[in-house]
Amino acid sequence: MENNQLLLEINKKLLNFIDNEFKVKIVYIESGLKYASSFLFAKSTKTFRALNILCQNGYGEDAAILARSVLENVINLAYMNEDDKQNRAELFIYHSFIDRKNKIKQIENNQYYPQDIEKKFTDKFEEVYKKAVKLQDYECKKIKSERKYNIKKQSWSCLSLANMAEETKLKELYYDQIYWLISNLSHPSDNASMNYIFENKNGGILINDMPSDKWVEQSLILGFDCFYKMVQLVNDIFELNFDNKIRIMEKEYLKITKS
Repeated sequence: MENNQLLLEINKKLLNFIDNEFKVKIVYIESGLKYASSFLFAKSTKTFRALNILCQNGYGEDAAILARSVLENVINLAYMNEDDKQNRAELFIYHSFIDRKNKIKQIENNQYYPQDIEKKFTDKFEEVYKKAVKLQDYECKKIKSERKYNIKKQSWSCLSLANMAEETKLKELYYDQIYWLISNLSHPSDNASMNYIFENKNGGILINDMPSDKWVEQSLILGFDCFYKMVQLVNDIFELNFDNKIRIMEKEYLKITKS
């Protein structure tokens, strides 16, 4: 319990730093990469706030699912920032128009949607859609010629999350182990059943759906770790020069986790 309190305090310290110093410097968003990183940073920050609230109230399993969400954001931004940065960032931004067009094609005959929905989309977004397709075709061809992965056109990067993690050196520990482990909590997997039900001494089943210490410490640790990686990425992309300050907090965090 004492360790959990210390972890909560370092997490809040990191958030206070973000609120009072870090965000103030993110002013000029003059590139696609900075736009995408601002979005993923804001999304991760809000999720990290929610994670700490859940941990404080004994909902560690649900907090772990949020840590997984932050990790997804980190992998996506890290891949974007790895190579051909501006093209990848533009593809990340514009891919939503490909996604929307594909969804419209699926639902155009659905009784709950107007029959001319595809025409309305085309009239409004056709030029943007064409740009998105061009960006995606370029990225897919590049991957085919330079890498060994299967193409996934439903993904903005043309790669699976696992492939992006591999490209950014986040696969072996973060994707293959941590992401897999928390996915058992996120999805209806029997691997997570011991967190919610258990057998009593009479052979009956007890349902455990109340707040507890389960997964609280792990989620606080994972939350800081994943969000810290996001902060490092944004610090690098925006050239904020906060390296020393965030490193001090990392040292405090490591001291707590090793105690």
